[in-house]
Amino acid sequence: MSFKLFKYSVNGDYTTVVKDYQGHLAPKKETIQSVCKNAGTNSFAIISKNNKAKTHLSIKTYNKLGKETAFDTNALMNAITCTYDYTDCIDRNKETKIETVNRELTCCISSDKRAKVKYVSLFSGEPILNSRFLLKNSNDQDGRDYIFEMIDKIKYVIVGFGDPKIQSQPDSQKEITALNGIIHAVAFVSHSINTLEIAKEISTNPIFPDKSTVNVDFIKLVKEQDPYTLEIVKSWIKDVGEDILSGSSACASVIAATKINPSYYQKNDESVKQFTVLYNKEKVLIEPIMKEAFITDIIIRGQVSEVPNKLEDYL
Repeated sequence: MSFKLFKYSVNGDYTTVVKDYQGHLAPKKETIQSVCKNAGTNSFAIISKNNKAKTHLSIKTYNKLGKETAFDTNALMNAITCTYDYTDCIDRNKETKIETVNRELTCCISSDKRAKVKYVSLFSGEPILNSRFLLKNSNDQDGRDYIFEMIDKIKYVIVGFGDPKIQSQPDSQKEITALNGIIHAVAFVSHSINTLEIAKEISTNPIFPDKSTVNVDFIKLVKEQDPYTLEIVKSWIKDVGEDILSGSSACASVIAATKINPSYYQKNDESVKQFTVLYNKEKVLIEPIMKEAFITDIIIRGQVSEVPNKLEDYL
């Protein structure tokens, strides 16, 4: 059985997409690495049907090293657009549920009258800010110490996405971790620092759960009025290296901004405020949905397009 490869791009981030509605495809790490290298993509996505409902989809994403990823928003948006372009599983301008490795997400395709995709919106769900879910051996019973001062006295906001798991320990105590998700350490910087060296050290810091993927993001504020604009100076992924515009990094940056400077929202203001996040000349729109000063959901929106795949590869 062969599977055709599709190539899509959102915010300058490329993904190889494969449709496997019967669930037969289980590629090895080496295969994914080879495909991504030959296709010039940063991620790999497999789309399959979800038995929960006819229109529901299941999407698995992998990085270019062949490791399954828990929250790759760009790869998900690329895969969703491919599904819309080549199947009838997604209706335009209607919300669709998709199942990922650690949670159920909602997406929506916006298109023009000719059914051409204008942009994709992905509802990322409520972020995790409780340190008991993000850090090992957190001493804060309330889990509110999500702002930490680490290397060079830089303050980091710790943000998580995913499905926290509770694991029983031999001494009958319970340790809450975020092993089935992704963690971001976000810092605002206003001066020149060796971001890459610091990011390497932060991403492997023993304060984080051993098996968690840790991104380190350095950001600065460009425009301090609605619509707010943030710029990601550098973004680093554990075991992968410097990243291009990561969708989850953009989401985490906006969350960090609202925590560092509460003036970005009114306590009882439940309206959606739009942030523009810049990185390497690309931009993504982020809309946090707030209720009583808490972010209950966060929408990432990007323009996705299919890229001609000259290799015409099949798996």
